[in-house]
Amino acid sequence: MKKTTIMTAVLIAALASGIQAATEKPNIVLIYMDDLGWKDIGCAGSTFYKTPNIDRLAAQGIRFTRSYAAAPLCAPSRGAVLTGKFPARTKYTSISGGGSDDSLWTQSKALGVGNTCIEAKDRHVVPSTETVFAEQLQEAGYKTCFLGKWHCGSKSGYAPQDRGYDEVHAFFPKRDGGLYPHYLTQSDVDQMVGLPKAKPGDYLSEIMTDQACEFMGKQAKDGKPFLLHLCHYLVHGPVVPKKGLPEQYAERLKTIKTDQDNCDYASMVESMDDSVGQIMDQLEKLGMLENTLVIFTADNGGLTWKEVTSNYPLMGGKSFSHEGAYRVPFIANWRGRIEPGQINDTRVIGTDLYPTLLQAACLPPNPEQHMDGLSLMGEFTKGKEGLCLPERPLYFHHPHYTHASSPHSVIIDDGFKLVRYYNDEEGAYALFNLEEDPGEQIDLCDTNPETVQQLAKKLDAFLDGVDAERPIRSDSAEGRRTLELHAQGKNKGWSKKYKDHTKIINKKTEREFAMKERAVQEAKIAAGKK
Repeated sequence: MKKTTIMTAVLIAALASGIQAATEKPNIVLIYMDDLGWKDIGCAGSTFYKTPNIDRLAAQGIRFTRSYAAAPLCAPSRGAVLTGKFPARTKYTSISGGGSDDSLWTQSKALGVGNTCIEAKDRHVVPSTETVFAEQLQEAGYKTCFLGKWHCGSKSGYAPQDRGYDEVHAFFPKRDGGLYPHYLTQSDVDQMVGLPKAKPGDYLSEIMTDQACEFMGKQAKDGKPFLLHLCHYLVHGPVVPKKGLPEQYAERLKTIKTDQDNCDYASMVESMDDSVGQIMDQLEKLGMLENTLVIFTADNGGLTWKEVTSNYPLMGGKSFSHEGAYRVPFIANWRGRIEPGQINDTRVIGTDLYPTLLQAACLPPNPEQHMDGLSLMGEFTKGKEGLCLPERPLYFHHPHYTHASSPHSVIIDDGFKLVRYYNDEEGAYALFNLEEDPGEQIDLCDTNPETVQQLAKKLDAFLDGVDAERPIRSDSAEGRRTLELHAQGKNKGWSKKYKDHTKIINKKTEREFAMKERAVQEAKIAAGKK
């Protein structure tokens, strides 16, 4: 209770401190990437990918080195940004976005020999009861635009045009199959809603960036403050580069040997960087840089299980319980307001965006909505009149099977990280000291039982407090009933595609998979040093 009171006081005090001195509301540009790894940009350590524009954005602003997505994959992470609430609280916890109402669905993707739990129920939309941040900005007089991947509900009442965005260019593929192609043939264009007609050779990120620049140009003429929420499909798979770029990276590989060596992916990263550069050039051309807050971040860590990228020295990647799944880049830039060249190691999370944007827009906080976020404006202006965030526990809840990952919950507090695995014997945990072991190599459960007990108690209290949906044991009465309903074809939303999947996915197998990836990454690094 005391810690909560302190954090609330910090939030209100930061607002009252006059960080936003001007009465004019600033413009807000939120650039949100898909599957971008923690070190997939030059300023974070990549020596292979070329990101001069993003590096310049960081050099002229602030970069957070310990920024977390609220979930290890796309949909729930996006929902957390929109609502300011952890996925466990909204129950929007899995890959979805195509639901038509707020109801909970039952599904399980990994029944079979050795798998002892059934996935938790979850929502397939951001609940209609939530007020997303765009609605508050819209009510305050902002012209709002959403561009790109939504993934939080496409039916009436849940699409971006129903959630506070005046202008929408959200693309929903109508056909089954591949995920959001980054390349465009005419047939691809015809299958997506909201795209203009494309010419041969057009590339999706370029079309989206042109639309973003056109929107900003219109607002410069109208004189109204604006929110541009640009959600690129880059750098999500399929890994399809713009023509001509992979050959350049193949040449680059002759002199640079590193754990990041996918030339197609590197080309997509470059296209992402080009987009950021074009956005910043447009703001400068329009004379808006002094009155625009630009934030660059991502929905989850980089994809590693297909050797797309490497998050080394962090363990794992997208969907895992490890740091490589949750850690993402985070850069903020505001000429004249954010001191250039700041590198900040405060732990921040995607839910912090909601109160941050409200405060930047001179709006009062709405703590009943953004219950799991704190404004970062004090961190942006640390050393001036800004106030710094207190240390606080971060909670993550992914009660689903995804790729090679097991259903899990996580608490990070006071430098320690505790992972609770559900598809194991009762009480299966992993404990890491992130200050000394950010790569999660040494499990401290056996040597620090008191810490395990303390963090487990906190984690359970949080999950109980938000009424989180949890996986159920398949041998329990509820589990047997769920399986019976499925056999009768009466289980709403059950994923039949995976019903006979017998692969065991638990703490041990997830760890083994991540360690195999790490061995490949370390071998590449060692080869580069020879």
